[in-house]
Amino acid sequence: MSELDIDDIPLTGSSESNITLKQSAIGITCIGRRKKKRKKVSRENHLYALIGTPLSGDEVLEHGLSVAPLSLFNKCIHHPSIIDILPVGSKGVRHELSLLTGKLLETGDVDSYHDLDKSSGPATSFIITYKAEEETAIKKLTEGFYQSIHFI
Repeated sequence: MSELDIDDIPLTGSSESNITLKQSAIGITCIGRRKKKRKKVSRENHLYALIGTPLSGDEVLEHGLSVAPLSLFNKCIHHPSIIDILPVGSKGVRHELSLLTGKLLETGDVDSYHDLDKSSGPATSFIITYKAEEETAIKKLTEGFYQSIHFI
């Protein structure tokens, strides 16, 4: 929360004192609401990009500098040229792109430097849709985490 400059969120917690554990564990649940007026927009002149690198397991520790920071995600949420933003989860980039475009994308439909079916859990990357004329500004905003996604 400090990375997002949020200091007024209540935190609660409990421990499992009724059982003995050999290892420590933690689970975190974040719940929030946001009212968003979604305008019907034309997809013409929009581009897609992957921000961050899809990583999972030990890769997250080994390549931590490739993980898209929460502060960058927050900046992207509030940028007026970014139309859509979607974290990439365990089903990979292609799955999330299919959700964004509303059509099932096959292996030959998209070109990217990364394996588009690789898990990105725990959300080490996210996809954005943005206005094409803002590409230079978006690349600058995303501070080197930017990767173009091209539809073939």
